[in-house]
Amino acid sequence: HSLSTHRMLGTKFLVIFSFVHSITPTHSLSTHSTSKAKMAKSINWVSTALRIKNPKVSIPFYEKNFGMKVAKTSDSGDKTHYFMVRPKDAEASKFSYDPLNPPTEKKLFSHLCNYLELIHKHGSETDENLKYDSGNVEPKRGFGHIAFSVNDVYASCERLEAAGAAFKKKPDEGRMKGLAFVLDPDGYWIEILKRTEGSGFSEEYNLSQTMMRIKDPARSIAFYTGLLGMSLLTTRHFSDFSLYFLASLSPDSDPLPTDDNKKYEFVKRLWNPVLELTFNHGTEKDENFAYHSGNEDPLGFCNIGFASNNLSETCSKLKKHGVRFAEKDLVEYIGAATDGKIEVAIDPDGYAVKIVEK
Repeated sequence: HSLSTHRMLGTKFLVIFSFVHSITPTHSLSTHSTSKAKMAKSINWVSTALRIKNPKVSIPFYEKNFGMKVAKTSDSGDKTHYFMVRPKDAEASKFSYDPLNPPTEKKLFSHLCNYLELIHKHGSETDENLKYDSGNVEPKRGFGHIAFSVNDVYASCERLEAAGAAFKKKPDEGRMKGLAFVLDPDGYWIEILKRTEGSGFSEEYNLSQTMMRIKDPARSIAFYTGLLGMSLLTTRHFSDFSLYFLASLSPDSDPLPTDDNKKYEFVKRLWNPVLELTFNHGTEKDENFAYHSGNEDPLGFCNIGFASNNLSETCSKLKKHGVRFAEKDLVEYIGAATDGKIEVAIDPDGYAVKIVEK
């Protein structure tokens, strides 16, 4: 999480929000509230999209190692989009891919699941020089990782290693013991985390996180909570960096504990993933600092996605607060596989945010 200097991505990616000046200091940003839970009914975080080189390698990797399922595929010109989910075992049959089964697609664009969208450009699998960017290599850091939670990190990592998975970090390596990072076939990092004891899941894995680095938490938290209805569940502060955990909670979710010490345990027992925003202290003061969006060379991470009950209303609200929207070519690239209406907003760090009609 060390600080580094990055090339500016351009002023078109920097968003100044008129309301951000009224937000409370970052150490006391508000957490989950009833109003946020109600808002989550109308707009929810539903996806993370990554570019992949070879679906014949990546799809089996996620299926065999993490129990994911291809719930939908969509061809768009020279690309195929694979929509993968990790449902609970009892619900797995509901997400079996069937192009004539509308209920499957409805679940994809609802609050009932959070999917991983893998984007394959036809022919890339034969390009010996193509390597997608993980988002974790200087000076082009930005996107960090996805994560799966398990009951026993050590046992799950032993099985992953036996299955041939490559590791960036094993559970007993480095300063932070008891967690691991696996590398997927394209070099994206996958964190393996321990769930809260007594979570009650029989499944070995659940998709539990997407992590992105942010420059200024005040702006990013305002964007994701104030405009996209997410709830800030908890924060963790360290000497030189801080972590912010957000989610789109449903109104019937368990109440967030009032004890700060128990809030992170609450996060670790959720089935649906949280959005982890990593803030390296001091970046907000550096005018020349910017993270890499993944949609300029080197390519890699593509976007996160939200589903809205009223796309027009959501976008009007974003535009009212000065949020910029992506250029036509990026909208067409991201939205080509999505049936129905779509918009692509740009968050405060330049990351693409896909918004689809539920």
